Amino acid sequence: MVQKFVHLMSITGKSVDKYNKAQQTPLHLAIELKFEEAVKVLLLAGANPNLVNRHGESAVHMVVKLGCVQILYLLLTKSHHKVDVNCRDFQGLSPLHVAVMKNNMQSVKLLLRAGADINMQDGKSGRTSLFYAVEAENMEMVKYLQSSFANIEMTNYAGITAIMTAQARGYSDIASMLLRGLDTKSYMEHKEKEKVLIPKEKKVRYN
Repeated sequence: MVQKFVHLMSITGKSVDKYNKAQQTPLHLAIELKFEEAVKVLLLAGANPNLVNRHGESAVHMVVKLGCVQILYLLLTKSHHKVDVNCRDFQGLSPLHVAVMKNNMQSVKLLLRAGADINMQDGKSGRTSLFYAVEAENMEMVKYLQSSFANIEMTNYAGITAIMTAQARGYSDIASMLLRGLDTKSYMEHKEKEKVLIPKEKKVRYN
């Protein structure tokens, strides 16, 4: 059925990215139906996953929201277009923000491998993915983001850090873990500065 549609579009000179009245492309509809084979056919026919629906969501946003990891993999590997994994929807959220909010670890890992900015701030409050993980009291996600070099010291638009958020909400275990990470980072930065400041000993040659 989908292949017939793609063939019909090609012989009539129409794009497979044609929007309907609800601001949806065929790819958007296939994703909503979780129709994996249709998504694959459309991508191979040149469908653009970066086009957004009426909510400003790209195909990647939609897939992450639905938790369809296999379809996300298809979008990232089968598209003829360079997939924008850092686009924001009309709520100011990136796909990574959504994946963290949905506690979808597999999607988080795929997005980071595809180049998602782990420290990208949302468009409304300036919160990063780490903030969303902390607010959900999701220890596993916080730990993973921290190990993936999320910036612990980054602030939102109000000047609040993720550590402050954890402390304010009484999430002592998460706050302690983040503070340990901060101490480790400070120690490593201090050691790097020492390397620069301490001159290397010159070797003395004796005749």
